[in-house]
This record gives sequence, structure tokens and C-alpha cells, in this order.
Amino acid sequence: MLRTVTATTALLVASAVLPAGAGATEPAERRLRPYVSMGGGGGGEVTLLACKEPARAGRAWRLYLEVDNTEGAGAVGARLVARRDGVRVATWTSGRVAAGRVSRTTSVRVPRSADSVVVSVHTTTGSAGAGSPGVDAERC
Repeated sequence: MLRTVTATTALLVASAVLPAGAGATEPAERRLRPYVSMGGGGGGEVTLLACKEPARAGRAWRLYLEVDNTEGAGAVGARLVARRDGVRVATWTSGRVAAGRVSRTTSVRVPRSADSVVVSVHTTTGSAGAGSPGVDAERC
């Protein structure tokens, strides 16, 4: 007999198999530091944690990023866009991060010649953004 598994059933099975917090990492384990904080969905605070290391023989930065939504009231997503002379040279998107969770650490390579880096946080009710000249995250 064939059995149909709905997305809800699959989610219930996955949550029963995985321990609480599986896949989430603590920011302190990664030596990441607060990079940008901004309002999230439902009035909570969302923090993008980051640090950087030299890459490509010093011509770029390897930027390690996490989205800390532990204080958020709703799911969020984050995006980083680096530009040089108005041309996009690097893009990173976090994917959906549920309220009360921290995303996995991911990285993006950003050329040192990037003259602007814009970070935005998106929720179901809107978005907020912050910009900086170049990659101003601290070293790992």
C-alpha cells in the first residue's frame, strides 16, 4: 500500500528525530562578532554576525556570516550585496531563519576593492538595510 507523506508529516517526523537545536550553532564557537543589528519581524532584533579572513592571496576577504534570530518574533532572511563602481561583485543570501534560531555559518568571498557593502534583513512584513564602505567586519 502506498502512503502519502505531506510536508506537515515530514516536518513532524524530522522534529522527532533531530534533537532540539540540531543544525544551529552558537555564535561564540565561530568567533563571529556582531556586524549589523536591525529590527526583524514582529518587533524583535536580528543580528548578523560576521568576521573576515584574507583570501585569494590578499586580494579578497572571506567573510563568514550567521544570522542570529534568537530575539526575533518571526522568520527572517538576510542578504549581502557588495559592489565596486556600482557593479555587483559578490552576493550572499542566508535563506529562511526561523524565530528563536541561529543560521549555519556560511561564507562569501568579497574583493577588497569593493567600495560598498549593503546588508538587508527581510521579513514577511518588510525589510531593513544597512550599508558600509568596504568590508568593515573584524578579523576572525
